[in-house]
Amino acid sequence: MTPRNRYGWGEPVVTNGTYVVGKKVDIPEFTHILPGQQKVLIGSDVRLECHVKGEPTPEVQWYKDGAPICTEFYDTRMRITFDGCRCVLNLKTVEDADTGRYMCEASSKAGRVSTFARLLVVTDIKILEADLKLRQ
Repeated sequence: MTPRNRYGWGEPVVTNGTYVVGKKVDIPEFTHILPGQQKVLIGSDVRLECHVKGEPTPEVQWYKDGAPICTEFYDTRMRITFDGCRCVLNLKTVEDADTGRYMCEASSKAGRVSTFARLLVVTDIKILEADLKLRQ
């Protein structure tokens, strides 16, 4: 084996073992995506969950209508958790203003992927029941 770097070629080396140079890198991938569209009754709680894998473990960021969600500045109704695989956004007592496009983005030095859900807050339980029947 003859090593090469930005300074040129090195001296040849003979070895009996196997050596891995660098760390394993896998592009982030969602193994469970967010639902494309979800209706929720006003005043109820909603949980958006997706699962991601990748090496190194990707960083996760949630967005609402294209703007990053920062729970420090958001009200206490929203909670975001990430355990290295499971990405969860919990929203308590939804309001009309919570209607929108929610996106979870996972990124690492290997790449970036995203999944989204359009959340529609409804005031009539009949709309929600009809939607559930259509999904079955």
